[in-house]
Amino acid sequence: MAEQKRRTRTNIFQTLIETQSSDEQLDLGVVDSDNDPEYNCEGSGSSESESEVVASTSRTKVRPRFRSSVTAKRGGTKKSQPTAESSTRTKSKFRSSMAKEVLDLDVPQTIDSDVDQSDESEPEVDLGTELEVSAVEPDTDTTNKWTENLDRFPTMYPFSGEDGLNLNMIDIHNCSEMSIFHLFMDHSIMKLIKKETNEYAAELAHSDKHKNMAVVKSWKTLTINEMYGFILIHLHMGYLTKLCISDYWTLQDFCSSKFAAKILTRDRFRAILSMLHFSSNRNYIPIDQAGHDPLYKIRPIYEHLQKKFEQVYRPKKQIAIDEAICGWRGRLRFKVYLKDKPTPWGIKMYELCESGSGYVFRFEIYAREPGLSNRPTDVVLRLMEPLLGQGYHLYTDNYYSCPELFTFLMQKQTMCTGTVRANRLGMPREMMKQTLNPGESTFRRKDNLVALKWRDKRDVNMLTSATDPRETVTVTTRNVTNKVKPKVIAEYSRHMSAVDQSDQLLSYLPLKRRTSKWTTKMFMHLLTLTIIQSSILWNKVLAAQQRRRMPLPRFFKNLGKQLTEHFIRARGVTIHRPPPRPVTKASSLLCLDQTKFHCLNSLPETQAQDKPRRDCRVCYERCEGVPSKSLYITKKNSDSSRSVHESDGAEAMCVW
Repeated sequence: MAEQKRRTRTNIFQTLIETQSSDEQLDLGVVDSDNDPEYNCEGSGSSESESEVVASTSRTKVRPRFRSSVTAKRGGTKKSQPTAESSTRTKSKFRSSMAKEVLDLDVPQTIDSDVDQSDESEPEVDLGTELEVSAVEPDTDTTNKWTENLDRFPTMYPFSGEDGLNLNMIDIHNCSEMSIFHLFMDHSIMKLIKKETNEYAAELAHSDKHKNMAVVKSWKTLTINEMYGFILIHLHMGYLTKLCISDYWTLQDFCSSKFAAKILTRDRFRAILSMLHFSSNRNYIPIDQAGHDPLYKIRPIYEHLQKKFEQVYRPKKQIAIDEAICGWRGRLRFKVYLKDKPTPWGIKMYELCESGSGYVFRFEIYAREPGLSNRPTDVVLRLMEPLLGQGYHLYTDNYYSCPELFTFLMQKQTMCTGTVRANRLGMPREMMKQTLNPGESTFRRKDNLVALKWRDKRDVNMLTSATDPRETVTVTTRNVTNKVKPKVIAEYSRHMSAVDQSDQLLSYLPLKRRTSKWTTKMFMHLLTLTIIQSSILWNKVLAAQQRRRMPLPRFFKNLGKQLTEHFIRARGVTIHRPPPRPVTKASSLLCLDQTKFHCLNSLPETQAQDKPRRDCRVCYERCEGVPSKSLYITKKNSDSSRSVHESDGAEAMCVW
């Protein structure tokens, strides 16, 4: 019976083929290897015998007729001009559909009782596209649709995080500004910097290219106390800004300052700055080899501060994520440009901060590390990992916000609020297309997530899982009083500025110097961030002691003073202050009281002296017991060198 059925269908094929014209052939599914390159079937020869036709028919493959329609619905291909190959493919698809219809014909059969009908075998038809068809079918599931129903919204999770200072590391009743700073820049990290810097200097000393450099030949082993002095001078430079480094050691009266010279000499400071190193070059993997770490040269400092920031303090319920930047205009593979930042060019950092104080709990440097995803969703999940499941409320901007992320965080008992882009996947398209008048708002809800659109000067799109979109507040702005806006937007504006607050505090301490090494630049940025973190924690200690908060400039001065005393004690040298000047007679200060210019008058030349000098009346008349030798410092040449002349009389401090 099966043999008879195949012969009948073959006869139908032959009949259709014979009736075709020579220009428009309709091959009903029989694929010839000589004409159709898409199938690599074995050739069937030129014989028209029945057995060969049947064999050719048994090798027939039929492509489903709906494959081209699926592709068209997906919009995956671009329309192009018809070619010979595309025309052949189109005809092949048409032939396949016709062949399927022929194979499905109900041809009457002569049933032979001697033939077992269970042995019938139909030609195989490849219909393996059910998944593609179902992918384009309309979605009939309405459970995930955006609606206006706000029943049982929002779902609030209780806050269970242990926020505040780590009392195992901080004694709030017996601590100082320097002790808070040493929680981050402790003895271990200073010892590491000293070790790596000395090792790098020794490496250059054995290098044929650098061993004859003056800084290498004169290098002396760096000590930990010198490393503290190096940092102390940088704090001094941040507080007292000058145009160039050498001005901190100059003797010119216009810009002189003696503090840096008391800590380190100028050449020693420059030598430490040029040799500063944080990681050994022996384990460095070049950029063109597998396993390269872009942050290897700064990795020890980076990981140390990451660990310390998390250990010392835990943030309160409201937290925010945003980008920060370390300014850098040199050549660097992961340098970025952020137009909205005060320093647009530099090294980007992701920061998770506490709203209100600006304390950086976790941070991550963007370095295009291989194997590390930089998708905004993945960045948020990495930074939030130790805080998930504790009822925190996260604020993000439109770079991170999306329904997928907020839904996942709600499953981890973390509420979210943030601005969102209208074209994000999963947003309610109909609501995003609505036109609103100023002051109007609309919202949609899906599960535990609400999308809000509010019209101010422009459209503001929000996503939240923690605030009812119908609640409003009245605020006063710079230009408008008693302005009504949704409560979720007011809370977002209040809590989202944590990273901006940290950047603002960083701008007050410009520990920034031109350098040819991006690692030194990043170290100075992290050092400044550490001082800001110490200031925030010190104010929290003062709050625990019920004392008034301390402004950042005052904290900075107190920290510098305490570090200076610590450095002097460790060096074993005391700073001798000059004794106070004796009080002069009132009559001798007559010219000063009259605000006259206090200097020596020029005298005409004599045969004995080319440039005669005489004592100043004000400086000459002193109290009894004043040394009788006076010093006259006069200008010798056009440069900064001086000549000192001694003469009898009282001490004089006039400068010509």
